[in-house]
Amino acid sequence: MVPQCPLDAGWADMEGTEESVRVLEATSNYRLADQPGRETRLVLAAIDAVVAAHAEIDPQRIYLAGWSLGGFGTYELLMRRPTFFAAAVVISGGGDETRAALIAGVPIWDFHGALDEIVNVQASRNMMAALRQAGGQPRYTEYARRRHSLGEPDAEAATLDWMFAQQRRRGSGGE
Repeated sequence: MVPQCPLDAGWADMEGTEESVRVLEATSNYRLADQPGRETRLVLAAIDAVVAAHAEIDPQRIYLAGWSLGGFGTYELLMRRPTFFAAAVVISGGGDETRAALIAGVPIWDFHGALDEIVNVQASRNMMAALRQAGGQPRYTEYARRRHSLGEPDAEAATLDWMFAQQRRRGSGGE
């Protein structure tokens, strides 16, 4: 599945107003709202429907990946269902560091360009520090001369191999 977010909405359901999204881009300040928003609820329902309709899907191997706004959405979905996904790849995104403990056990590989002018690289740095503080072992790749782009992570052959090698632990059922 490759859900697309409407242009006037976002995957990450942040507390506050639209102004908080602009602040986020400048300072990487982000807090998860208490309840998921409409788009997050829709994508979770779509995932549930696809999994229910296709018995051949291995529930231990459901992965997330997202770039930019989708990177924030990746952390959003992980935090909404911390035992559902097997692994995640985040590119130029960020999440709520205060809730990192929820997803510390999920294999995560985060990529970010140090020169990103759209999403402050500090968003990824903060998440990595918070995940490690919570006992997680995320992977982090920061590109010294990259801006807000996909270029190198797509070319990184090891990314998909790494992701598909991950499995959700048996007994950690999805919510």
